[in-house]
Amino acid sequence: MQKRLGTVQNFTLSASSQLSAVFGAQTYSVRLAVSSTGVEMGGAYVLFGDSTGITASSTNGSLMPANSSEDFDVTPGQRIALIEVSTAHGILSVTELT
Repeated sequence: MQKRLGTVQNFTLSASSQLSAVFGAQTYSVRLAVSSTGVEMGGAYVLFGDSTGITASSTNGSLMPANSSEDFDVTPGQRIALIEVSTAHGILSVTELT
């Protein structure tokens, strides 16, 4: 099934957990893409949830390696928390697929 690209949120990865906006009412899938801006290959830890209080960390998040992309199933109204793996300060792009 082909999906349409929807709202995009881009994050500069940092040592503090960041929280996305709430996914739209018709969003059942998102595409995450992670790049690395430094020599050191970083990545991000990501965590999906329903609350404003979710915080990603190396102990509860799923690893998204640098220079990779992956589609994930989500529920409308969820959001994603993310944090960098190292000091490579890459970019993580979250694209809603509708």
